[in-house]
Amino acid sequence: MKKLYNLFLLPFVAAACCITLLTLIRAVTDLTIFLFFGLITATVAVAGILLKKYDELFSDRNCKIFAGIFFACLFAVQVFYCLRYPYQPKTGDYEAIYTAVREFVRNGRLTDSNLYFLHHPHQRFSFFFYAAFNYLVTLGGRLGEINLTATTILNAILCCLGGCLLFVGVQKQAGSRCALLTALLFCLHNGYFASNNFLYSHALSVFFVCLTLCCFCFVVQEPEESRKLFLILLLGFAIGVAKSVEGIITISLVAAAIYFALNAKNFLNFLLRSVLLAAGFLAAVALISTGYIWSGIFDFTNAENEKLPLTHWIMIGLNEDGGYSEDDYQAMVNLPTSEDKRSYASQQIRERLQRMDVQKLLELCKLKEEKMWVGSVYGYHLGSTANRYNIGYKLALYVLILAGCVQKLSSWGHRRLVRIEPIAFGYLWIFGIFLFALLWESSTIYLFSSMPLLIFAAGKTAGSLLLNKPE
Repeated sequence: MKKLYNLFLLPFVAAACCITLLTLIRAVTDLTIFLFFGLITATVAVAGILLKKYDELFSDRNCKIFAGIFFACLFAVQVFYCLRYPYQPKTGDYEAIYTAVREFVRNGRLTDSNLYFLHHPHQRFSFFFYAAFNYLVTLGGRLGEINLTATTILNAILCCLGGCLLFVGVQKQAGSRCALLTALLFCLHNGYFASNNFLYSHALSVFFVCLTLCCFCFVVQEPEESRKLFLILLLGFAIGVAKSVEGIITISLVAAAIYFALNAKNFLNFLLRSVLLAAGFLAAVALISTGYIWSGIFDFTNAENEKLPLTHWIMIGLNEDGGYSEDDYQAMVNLPTSEDKRSYASQQIRERLQRMDVQKLLELCKLKEEKMWVGSVYGYHLGSTANRYNIGYKLALYVLILAGCVQKLSSWGHRRLVRIEPIAFGYLWIFGIFLFALLWESSTIYLFSSMPLLIFAAGKTAGSLLLNKPE
């Protein structure tokens, strides 16, 4: 199994090189991106040097205090941003969820918005969460319209709590100083300022991805077998809840199963862990799905015919730019039955593939990976400078992750693994997202919910390179 992991590093490094190269090509066109990349990299390097040099100052207790200060500052900036620049949903999913929450708080039910949630079932959890919060805040609508400012502050709290969970997880697995580096990287991500003004699952998913990573760290560090098995069950449950918020997080379930397979003592050991992981996942999905039905909020009368087949998103991914297409979406939702939708999507997939030769297919793959990993969604929310910062920030993460992989490959023939490093879970998850971008509709919005994963991998790599901490 350890040889398989070493072999896996080769395609992963190839994918990491591709992602880093695409981002570098984008940075070449704008030196401001390089400036931000240099500032972020230098900040992490200086922090690492200080953490290594001053052991007494950065004790476990003090690292927790510094992390608390980081997250308090992040929260203050988030609150300032959402008060200073209140976001008003105008288009797309933001408008749809905002409208649905407002309708529910006013009337206690959904009528006009129900169709949206039949087409986008992954948004039901976000609606449920925000509607419940605003229903409480407005005392069932008796205090007037929903309080959008209160909702964005709630998002800020959840984001910072997610960062705290990530700190606790990394601290458990790699120590306080490595966790502090990870917390610093988390707070440097400017996307979390903008996310608090989104009534959208991508803001909410940050917390649940951090929860998943924290659970994983506790699993790998637990020495007692019975407690480890219980934690694996909780990990599966956490992934199931996270999947209900953002579908792409399902990749982490596969990553966890592969990680357990690589570390399994024997087949029975792997089977037990896999069954518990799947049981926790299915329990969470079933519980949430049952909650949707019992609530009576959604009308599932015509759900089967309105539901969009999975092939719909593959079809959209094969259009000219590999991203979302409103024309494709409208053509699909106007078809009356589920069978018509599946047939139409399959036909379009065949026709689009037949129209492409190998060169065009490779160009489309390049474009889709570029959309996923290089693009920035903060242009009209934070401005072009923030866009450049965000790309420079992601480039710093990619370089850190790639440096860690290259270090492993350089010592390939010399190192003997007692167990597969926990960071392998992060590598498997990232590689899954890379493959997902090739298959699915591609957008950098999908990457937003997985940013804690990149921060986790980059932070642990920084800890390994600068502090000699285990990964």
